[in-house]
Amino acid sequence: MAGVPGRPRKRRFKELLVECALLATDDNAEIAEALEIPIEEVEAASDLLPVRKLGRLDRLEYVLHQSKEDRPYLLWSLNQGMTFVLWRLGKSAAIDPVEGLQKLFTDCILKSKEAMLVGNGDPASVEGTKWVKLSTDLARLLKGWTIDSAAAMRDLEIALEAADLEGFKSLADLSESGELNP
Repeated sequence: MAGVPGRPRKRRFKELLVECALLATDDNAEIAEALEIPIEEVEAASDLLPVRKLGRLDRLEYVLHQSKEDRPYLLWSLNQGMTFVLWRLGKSAAIDPVEGLQKLFTDCILKSKEAMLVGNGDPASVEGTKWVKLSTDLARLLKGWTIDSAAAMRDLEIALEAADLEGFKSLADLSESGELNP
């Protein structure tokens, strides 16, 4: 499809996702497997598209000069890697819950701090208050999943060290009252 002079041509979604994947990883085999295309096609795209030859800052500048429609996909790929590409394809993109919460917490804190750099009437300042609330909610969740669970694990270790486990081989050896079966 021919583009309109002065505007970037509209690209096919497949082409966009290949470029997203090239921004996300340098592993052609991983891209070929994820996109279910021949590795030769990935290698050809890699030769045609300049993103592999660029450093991170230049990649970001390249992405910011792309069309308004393509930019979000490319930014997400640059930021989130192949996890985003897999998710966009409807494939399984497993994220460890604690790691995910930690990343969200960091994003929320930084987004809320962004509001400090603008005036109170600025839309970014208004949005910042929402991010502060979300960051405190995430902090509570993280505390419950990391700090409190570590303390609970230590309590269990202390209890097990103090327990008389002579003759104990498995949980099946315990009666319903918690005593060892003879």
